[in-house]
Amino acid sequence: MDFDRLEAIMQEGMKQALQAAAVVATDEMRRIAPRDLTTPRLPQNIDRKDGKKPHRSRRGVVNYGGHWYEGVTGNLKQSIGINPRGLSVEVGTVKNGPAANYAAYLEEGTPHMRPRPFVGVTLQDPAVSREMLRQAQLAFDRIISKF
Repeated sequence: MDFDRLEAIMQEGMKQALQAAAVVATDEMRRIAPRDLTTPRLPQNIDRKDGKKPHRSRRGVVNYGGHWYEGVTGNLKQSIGINPRGLSVEVGTVKNGPAANYAAYLEEGTPHMRPRPFVGVTLQDPAVSREMLRQAQLAFDRIISKF
């Protein structure tokens, strides 16, 4: 039996399993990431068949159909990602940028703002944990089946 090959396959299986679980977590974080609740959402049909396009006059402010919408940059959702590090994976706001600076304030709150958690809530959700485990098992099994 080639133990070096077995070790390499096991490590690859663990990496793939962690990656698969991290994808589930980041998808859920993006889904529940907070947005500015004081401003209305952009219409659902934006950039679709009606042919209307939003106009951004300055960062974070969008004019659509004569109405102004703020807090719609998408920076927070875009900053959520996966950063693999050997046999571990960093999940959350891993991309540098403006959202990485305020994500911690949203998660923990400040003296002037209530917490609006999205990372911890995701990782503590039993349904998300079950799906992470299921996807990790599938990924690990795919790699191990090659041995």
